[in-house]
Amino acid sequence: MMHFKAPQLSLKLQTSQRAEARLQIVSQIMEISRAVMMPHRHYQPSYKKARMRSFVMVTTPGIMVIGTVAVFASDSRLKLMQMEWFDGKTVLDIGCNTGQVTMEIAQKFKPKSILGIDIDEGLIKMAKKNVIRVIPLRTDIEQGSIQFPMSFSKVYGPIAVSNDLESNGAFPNNIRFKQENFVPLDDASIDQGKPKYHVILALSLTKWIHLNWGDIGIKRMFKKIHSCLLPGGMFIMEPQPFLSYTKKKYLTHEIFQNYSSISFKPEEFNEYLLGPEVGFVECLPLGTPENPSKGFQRPLEMYVKKGSK
Repeated sequence: MMHFKAPQLSLKLQTSQRAEARLQIVSQIMEISRAVMMPHRHYQPSYKKARMRSFVMVTTPGIMVIGTVAVFASDSRLKLMQMEWFDGKTVLDIGCNTGQVTMEIAQKFKPKSILGIDIDEGLIKMAKKNVIRVIPLRTDIEQGSIQFPMSFSKVYGPIAVSNDLESNGAFPNNIRFKQENFVPLDDASIDQGKPKYHVILALSLTKWIHLNWGDIGIKRMFKKIHSCLLPGGMFIMEPQPFLSYTKKKYLTHEIFQNYSSISFKPEEFNEYLLGPEVGFVECLPLGTPENPSKGFQRPLEMYVKKGSK
């Protein structure tokens, strides 16, 4: 009997010790998680890039490293824009990439809704993950009796996030991402978009539209943008100079063919957008953003659609 009970007692003691040790480790890891998620203020601005930090996540029954937390730098182009253009408005961001600019607008400028679209499904998946990484903890959880590490919400999102894009103007309920090709494939598709946006953005985009769909594609895109804007709506564009096309002209055979046939140069965009084929009534230069890279020091322009009056 003694030989049989002794292992049981020893096993219970070892289990108790392991449980106590685990609780101590969990407590330490929770503190580490909170510390890792503290905001960082000294990152240099960069375009569509995120600095990544490793973090530790407590799991059941053990501990493991889950991945990384994205700390996004502020985009200097937004310093040229005004909150009143976006506050309470509906916004479309064409070519949103991984969503950093879209998210910053959703948080800082408080639009009623902002939709980020990109033709690349992989980038849209990354954008959706990036939203989860920056979602703050639910207020009721923060004020409750149980305090979760901030890393929980960064990985899994808040306890509940509304899927209704326009139900609440507060982030993250005002943002959505969707895989979509905005460029009409024929002239008949241009007017299919109903006017519903106060602001449409096309940042660092025109070169890629031009190289992939040629002169006719970018002209169709401009027309569709105008048709999708509400009266008095604004189109904010950051056109890339034609010289920057050269480095990308050999990406594919089709792109090279499109590049070789381009006759509608970026310096002609202004006249075309203000002309009768599109119909914007005003162009306002917004200035040139600061950036360490000269290639990203490109002027922004805002085109205004005729108002209802």
